Amino acid sequence: MSTSVAQVGFQDRQMQVQMQTQTLDADTAHNLTHHSFGVTAKASSTAIVATLKWLRITSSFALAFEPQVDGDHVCKDEAGTGLSAEVISKIAAASAQELARAIVTRSYSAEEVMKAYVFLALRAHAATNCLTASMFDDALEEARMADEVLDKLLASGLSSEDDVLAEKPLFGVPISLKDQIVVRGTRATCGLKAFYLAGPSDDDGLLTQAIRAIGAIPFVKTNVPQSLISSETTNHLFGTTVNPWNSARTPGGSSGGEGALIGAGGSIVGIGTDIGGSLRIPATFNGLATIKPTPARVTRRGVVKPATAAQSYIQPVAGPLARTVGDAEALLAAIINSGIMAAHDVTTVPLPYDMTRADPEAGNAKPVIGYYDDDGYFPASAAYKRAVAMAVAALERAGYTVVPFQPPAIDTAINLWCSILVADGMDGFVEAAGGETFIKQYLLMMASARAPAAVRGVARALMWALGMRRTAELAGTAHPRTVIESEKLEAQRAAYVHAFYDSWAVAGIDAMLCPGFGVAPFVLGDSAKLNPSAASYTMFINLLNTAAGTVPVTVVDVDEQIYQGPVFSLEPFHSAARAATASSVGLPIGVQVYGKPFDDETVVRVLKDIEAGVGFTAVSPLRATI
Repeated sequence: MSTSVAQVGFQDRQMQVQMQTQTLDADTAHNLTHHSFGVTAKASSTAIVATLKWLRITSSFALAFEPQVDGDHVCKDEAGTGLSAEVISKIAAASAQELARAIVTRSYSAEEVMKAYVFLALRAHAATNCLTASMFDDALEEARMADEVLDKLLASGLSSEDDVLAEKPLFGVPISLKDQIVVRGTRATCGLKAFYLAGPSDDDGLLTQAIRAIGAIPFVKTNVPQSLISSETTNHLFGTTVNPWNSARTPGGSSGGEGALIGAGGSIVGIGTDIGGSLRIPATFNGLATIKPTPARVTRRGVVKPATAAQSYIQPVAGPLARTVGDAEALLAAIINSGIMAAHDVTTVPLPYDMTRADPEAGNAKPVIGYYDDDGYFPASAAYKRAVAMAVAALERAGYTVVPFQPPAIDTAINLWCSILVADGMDGFVEAAGGETFIKQYLLMMASARAPAAVRGVARALMWALGMRRTAELAGTAHPRTVIESEKLEAQRAAYVHAFYDSWAVAGIDAMLCPGFGVAPFVLGDSAKLNPSAASYTMFINLLNTAAGTVPVTVVDVDEQIYQGPVFSLEPFHSAARAATASSVGLPIGVQVYGKPFDDETVVRVLKDIEAGVGFTAVSPLRATI
């Protein structure tokens, strides 16, 4: 794997960083927009310092933090942390649960762990442009206070180490949060200038309160696409985030900053959101695990979103991103079982997370798993088909019954998803943007949604005549609806969901396995061409408003770099799929598991058994050089 990834490398990249409220001097602007990183993730102290200035960090610790370059590796000792390179590497290698126990047992202090991850986050940002805000001063102070409280608790004899972890399972663990999550003293921009200008939040949102209650310490916020509805991460405020495995590729979206940060080793666990694959696409594109909970199990309070009627029918939800399923589950279970969300949000179902049901070793009967490697809408690339076969084999070795299944009428489901998304004619989207220019990835969607019916009809006819039937069909779905028409769409969605799960009952299926996406991490800028076609594997699941998750399985092999689609086609997704598959050797590939609403624990159990069975160990070049 390492040889293949090394051949890909990191290339020179240029990003336009347009900050609404500050002017950068020429040297700093140059360093922010012209980074060159080799396969060993070499970083310059100048680039790190420029990054610090851009993030407006005032911490004396951070300002003294100027890593030096030593050969092919970044020195990590005297540069303000007081930690040796060996200690930082050990901290970076530990799981979130291991770190929490190490802090409580005093193997490390919470402050030491936080200092290590401040360094690692800055290192990741210098390479991928993944951060939108830092809370380093507050995070370091919270870590010191956690150490003091822990010392007093243990010295008093009133609490044991296990008692502390039972109440605060992620005690002292740094956690990264997607930009839209409300954290006191930071902005929730959704990648929009108007939201940036609204200023920082005075208080934590409910989701952040739950995160702090379990002992985790927020320390950075991460980049998102403009208005959160793209599968790549770019906006006019913070620029483009790139993939830590290959800087010519996207880390996905809309939780792409989270995916890039964790994939680069700059965070151990984080929170993103998902309405069409926004957790699962970054997971598969960055070699990570994620759990998209059933929407009503996690609060939406304290999570900012641009106004859109679609989110009443297809519900977004916050969930964890992590290196392993175990860490993702630990975070999800802890915030649910804290009880804080259900206690302060009547729309959050007070259903505790059952660790026993999600434990493969608990002796529960194994669920029956259906699977498919082609949804009948967009043929998955060869690497994804192989990943599904590997996951099937792993489950069969673990004693599962696994049966083939063909999901019905995916084209109907995707057309419904798109129709619901633009039912307001994108008025909410335009209003939220406040006159801001849209990124190029949205132009076709906006034109289709807001064009007069006659113009839209002519365009569809032309597309159809040119053989662009998929594009014509999707253009036909993208137009405003009346309230009654929108209610009819919701009725169609509900009918589809019932029919879909009825087909599971007939087949005796409890959960489903499928590709994590249609193609490998695609080339920057190609989301408008590929979506919704290649994202059908994720978007469809959101239509069900159910639980899902992604786990990494493999990397693209040398002989899997040709996409088996039509040689001659004017459909834009065909050319983009070929570009995504070409030169993709070594890039990560994951699979999804999804289940029935509120059966999140079954999904997690299956993800764990796939993870254990395939033994995925590949990491990005950036993380490999920590």
